[in-house]
Amino acid sequence: IPRWEYLVSALIKMRPTCISRLAATSIIASSCRVRVRYAPSPTGYLHLGGLRTALFNYLFAKRNNGDFVLRIEDTDRARFVDGSGEQIADILRWARIEPTEGAYFGGGQHGPYFQSQRTDLYREKAAELVDRGEAYPCFCSTERLSRLRDELSRKGMPSTYDRHCRSIPKDEAQRRISMGAPHVIRFKAPLSHDGIVVEDMVRGKITFGSSHVDDAILLKSDKHPTYHLASVIDDHCMGISHVLRGEEWLSSAPKHMLLFKALDWAPPVFAHLPLLLNVDRAKLSKRQQHASVSYYVDRGFLPEAVINFVSLLGWNPKTTKEIFNLNELVNEFSLGNVQKGGAVVDESRMMWMNREHLRRRVPENLGIITDEYAEIIFAVQNAAKATIPSLSGAMVNEKRLAKLIPAVVEHVDVAAEIGTNFPFLFSDPDLSSDAASTFLSSFWGTPSTMILSNLIKGLSEIKEADWNPPTIKKELKKSLKVGQKVPFRSALQLLRLAVTGTSIGPSIIDIVCALERDIVLSRLKTLEFFVQEKSDETR
Repeated sequence: IPRWEYLVSALIKMRPTCISRLAATSIIASSCRVRVRYAPSPTGYLHLGGLRTALFNYLFAKRNNGDFVLRIEDTDRARFVDGSGEQIADILRWARIEPTEGAYFGGGQHGPYFQSQRTDLYREKAAELVDRGEAYPCFCSTERLSRLRDELSRKGMPSTYDRHCRSIPKDEAQRRISMGAPHVIRFKAPLSHDGIVVEDMVRGKITFGSSHVDDAILLKSDKHPTYHLASVIDDHCMGISHVLRGEEWLSSAPKHMLLFKALDWAPPVFAHLPLLLNVDRAKLSKRQQHASVSYYVDRGFLPEAVINFVSLLGWNPKTTKEIFNLNELVNEFSLGNVQKGGAVVDESRMMWMNREHLRRRVPENLGIITDEYAEIIFAVQNAAKATIPSLSGAMVNEKRLAKLIPAVVEHVDVAAEIGTNFPFLFSDPDLSSDAASTFLSSFWGTPSTMILSNLIKGLSEIKEADWNPPTIKKELKKSLKVGQKVPFRSALQLLRLAVTGTSIGPSIIDIVCALERDIVLSRLKTLEFFVQEKSDETR
């Protein structure tokens, strides 16, 4: 067990009622039960980084028999996108990583789980910080702050607040407030300190200097909280023991540590997850198409494949194994194996994983249609109907597709491609197409009609009960006479053309076996007639 997880586990065993502060290392948990949260802002679609954060929280909670909470941080009304919170919840359901409590998942005793419904609590705590001398009202106008930023920028200095209102006496500040003066509430950060220490379960001990902490705004002029205030208050009030979040929030950690201290609360244990990168090592942007989880959902990727892929973005299972289901991930996951460096999002690797998981959904006994296999069949049905609108229901019924899918599943990236890339599974091939004509022309100099006649005769002798690859292959070889001077491979190509209308593709023996016997014989007879007609035309 990694160092920090072992330490927390040991504390749980020693202190059944609570986990106390570890003075030497500042690792603190708020209760003996592991409680983690995923706290997205509903400002747009869920991206891979957000799903990775949700997944790691889910795995950590499951591994430690803890709670996984969904909190919606919707206080930024200017960036709020209607419906995005519901979309996030839908994707968590789709991915099978459902929270044990929280927004959209039945609530719980620590609610409400929407920050927009907790504003009174934030205002109360902001006032408490002012009373304690840990925060103060700031009356600086946006114009003054803009001039300050410009001046600092010209000097090449960080854009930090100059604490202009910090020394305003309380009675003067109260007088201005009573007169309706617009203001915000700022945190009164220590002017000097020896360094703020954050013990991170991924990065170890990190010490931040005073330059990393300024007098951050806690409560905006519209009385809505900033992320810093709301996050700290909610993590405490919801009993969050561990905060697993993206590396982009690491710079906020010292502010949060100071806020916890100012409120006399023990902070949770932090773990900051590595950034996601493109294959060129540039930071993955939320605006890029392949960064959106919906991009993969809409293309038909399987949830277990997406979860498998996302789990390996920064986490190393310390094994050569790469394909995991969700239960295996729960058993294997450890924050001690999460890397510090960025993780590359390679879409081709996601595609490979989807192929692997797609094949795993095909049961050995095709007579038993599992729920997971039924989902694949449903996707193929929809794709086939969209490709061939006139398709009869009999050609895409569940039992038929259950038998057909294994013949071609090795040759697709997503299930829907079976319905779009292999139309011969559902309708007779077009022998008049350019591709078919070009391929067929190579047989004009051979006794193709005799080959087809013998193929039809040989396959006709196979009973429906014996329609399997070994028997089909045996009868095909028997049906070809030595005097024809046609290699077995060439005969198979002619069989492929008759059955599929193409010259390349999956194993023709597997396809012939998967298709109904009557359909195969009918298509061979159609090609035989077609070849005979073409031969007569060339005489």
